[in-house]
Amino acid sequence: MASLKIVEAGNDPKGVLCRKAESVKGDYPQELVSDMVKTMGDNWGLAAPQVGRSLRLFVVNGNLTRKGRPLVFINPELTQGSTTFKSDEGCLSLLDEDGNPKPFQVERPREIRITFTDEDGVRRTLGKRDLRLLARKGKEGLRNLIRTIYHECDHLDGALIKWLGEKLSGSQKDPL
Repeated sequence: MASLKIVEAGNDPKGVLCRKAESVKGDYPQELVSDMVKTMGDNWGLAAPQVGRSLRLFVVNGNLTRKGRPLVFINPELTQGSTTFKSDEGCLSLLDEDGNPKPFQVERPREIRITFTDEDGVRRTLGKRDLRLLARKGKEGLRNLIRTIYHECDHLDGALIKWLGEKLSGSQKDPL
């Protein structure tokens, strides 16, 4: 397993952060997934475009789940409910001068339904009840899992939180 270089907004020569990622086809990308899990470290999630790969693939930290093992989402399709909550988020591709994720406030859905292929090649759908059982206990655990899944899906669609939310240290979105 190797750590991968995180692509930062403003230093994205291939433009992978700003465009819709391509579907994963063929064999399961085991080495890429393993490297992404290592690169993610203690952060909540990591999408393939953040490591320069234009693939519809992301991983979620096992610390957000009751079982404690990372989750792998391949070719996810996401639908959302109508009620939302405000979420303070950071992103490994949007760092401040000290190398820490810049905080932004974005609006996220309270409920989602996601269909994806897992690491075993099984196409699965997780709805409200499934996510509640999967997430760490409590409302905050479920919200953290939902916002992480949604955040990583945004990356697969070429969207960054700086375009979706408000920078918490100021009142204007900053350009790339």
